[in-house]
Amino acid sequence: MEEALGAPLTHPPETVTTLWAGYGRILRYHTREATPRSVIVKQIRFPEARALDLGHQRKVRSYAVERTFYEKFAQFSRERARVPELLAASRQGEELWLVLEDIDAAGFPGRPRAGRADVTRAGLEWLAAFHAAHLGRTPSGLWEEGSYWHLGTRPDEHRSINGHPLHELAPELDRRLRRARHRTLVHGDPKLENFCSEVGPSPRFAAVDFQYVGGGVGVRDVVYFIGSAISPARVEADLPRLLCDYFRALERELRAQGATNAEMSEVEAEWRELAPVAWLDFYRFTLGWSPAWAQSDLYAQKLLRQFSL
Repeated sequence: MEEALGAPLTHPPETVTTLWAGYGRILRYHTREATPRSVIVKQIRFPEARALDLGHQRKVRSYAVERTFYEKFAQFSRERARVPELLAASRQGEELWLVLEDIDAAGFPGRPRAGRADVTRAGLEWLAAFHAAHLGRTPSGLWEEGSYWHLGTRPDEHRSINGHPLHELAPELDRRLRRARHRTLVHGDPKLENFCSEVGPSPRFAAVDFQYVGGGVGVRDVVYFIGSAISPARVEADLPRLLCDYFRALERELRAQGATNAEMSEVEAEWRELAPVAWLDFYRFTLGWSPAWAQSDLYAQKLLRQFSL
């Protein structure tokens, strides 16, 4: 790391957080130089004892995907949808290190809180910019289908809801999402906790944690983000307005890239139609993964009663 950064580092580092399921840590180091800098190090350790476990294989793949995203794709969206810069990366045996720009020090020290209108707007604007920047891009080296919950990576959760209407419906929901004509890259895990923000009125967002980035339709990210940013009791009332906010932002971004009115209308029409499909698809996952959590999604339960293919 010191060789890559061109400066010695202070020790010990600050532990920012631990990674999901004991797969490592996120650390903050400072350089020892006239003008010190801070960097974030994602230290991933793969437990060898879990090598045959499906969940373990998914996690190993996810960290390789994250490295590929930073190395080959982040440049296309960083100007409009801020993400950290990858400064160095190294894989040695069962350990992977990603040395990243400290996004806090880059002007995004805030941690957005759910329920605030400016927070929801900023998140939707980030997603719109990200989706517009990658519209039509082939996800080579990423997940063919982005998002950590899509059906192809969650057979156990699917089996656990055998007998529920969504068990039979799930393959068709998945098929409709995968066969969309207009595809982009999706973040894949855009919960509110994976965003950092500027401090002050009308803050911009930056996003982190790109383990599940890959191909998909933008509304797969959008409905997941909205579900993390507002109360379940507010979803049915607020969702139409929030979708309009997202599509207005998407139109601005696409227009800046030179898209025609016809092209923008086609994307919006298809993705609007797929928004309830994406919501039910995520609900299918939560039913199998955490039934208690799924019980709070009253909107999905009502949507399922009304839904027809």
